[in-house]
Amino acid sequence: MLPNDVPPWPVVQQQTQRWIKAGCFERLAHDLREVLRVAAGREAQPKAVILASRTVQSTPSSGARAVYAGAMAAQTAAAHGLKLKVIKLSEARRGFVLLPRRWLVERSFGWAARFRRLARDYERLASSLAGLHWLAFACLRLRSFLDAGS
Repeated sequence: MLPNDVPPWPVVQQQTQRWIKAGCFERLAHDLREVLRVAAGREAQPKAVILASRTVQSTPSSGARAVYAGAMAAQTAAAHGLKLKVIKLSEARRGFVLLPRRWLVERSFGWAARFRRLARDYERLASSLAGLHWLAFACLRLRSFLDAGS
């Protein structure tokens, strides 16, 4: 569904895969985050991160995904120099309960959902899906950067 004034789909796909493999979109997102944090008077690197998951509709051709849980997640985090801390609710709750800072996660999922390619999982490779998420968030950070400059 590319416009007529861009190269054929296979050419665009091949170049996108090169950029994903080289980590271009990830580096761009990190650099933009650092610039925006410093411009706001904060440290370039955050001290903590909130992680959550979401369910994405998939297609029959999107393939299987690995499931990360428990000890495997802790080992993976440790291999990257991170300390994983899983925070569970202390008691079962009924009805709607506002969780602290949860709006940050939901807001981020909402932003990602604006990108049509991320609304449904069409990718066969997890690396492609991750690369497209980096691209989406680089675009969002770039918008914040441009808005901050005006």
